[in-house]
Amino acid sequence: MNEYDPKSVEDACSALPAFYRKLPTPAPESPAFAEALLAGNRCTARNIIDGRLDAGVDLVEVNVTIVQPAMYEVGQRWQHNRISVAQEHLATAICQTLLAGALLRVESAPPCDQRVLLACVEGNFHCLGLRMVADAFEFAGWDSAYLGADVPTTALLQQIESSHPDLVGLSVSLPQQVAAVRELIRMCRLELGERCPPIMVGGLAMNSVDELWQRVEADAWYPDARTVQREVL
Repeated sequence: MNEYDPKSVEDACSALPAFYRKLPTPAPESPAFAEALLAGNRCTARNIIDGRLDAGVDLVEVNVTIVQPAMYEVGQRWQHNRISVAQEHLATAICQTLLAGALLRVESAPPCDQRVLLACVEGNFHCLGLRMVADAFEFAGWDSAYLGADVPTTALLQQIESSHPDLVGLSVSLPQQVAAVRELIRMCRLELGERCPPIMVGGLAMNSVDELWQRVEADAWYPDARTVQREVL
């Protein structure tokens, strides 16, 4: 199916397990990191991250192979009612704090005079993966404008038009958001014309169906921050 069909796309996404196919391979430290998050043990979690950074492991590699698989595990336990919403929120909050601290520890590349704007589409509150992508851009010297979760379509369009980014990245986590990102891309190109920057997409919904990024007419798709680092930066 080459044409975009919201109903068939949503059916395809909904038919898959909640944790989709294209997951990063976890580092050996990831299970212990997940347990530290669930225990609310910020110090232990930070020590795991710091230990890998001290060993010379790249920040993006740490995020994708330790933090991201751990948060998938947390999400899976929440989905199966093995942990509470409060525990999931605590784990997410600890990760957000640790990501901010880790970025301050590493030396970024010199500024490259390029700007990326990153946002979760309206209705998407799952922003940790996009935060990792934002950190990868900043680490590479880009001016990274990270707007975070649940950005209203109108506000996002206004920000794209006013800030003139070289690249836009949109995160789509749930099947219900696929139609929204397709409409956002259409509106951006309609309103900006030749001034519309390239638009890349990612997130669990995009990772779940082959070539879905083409069906929403994005310019590119990247499953995680490590792929962005290797293919864009």
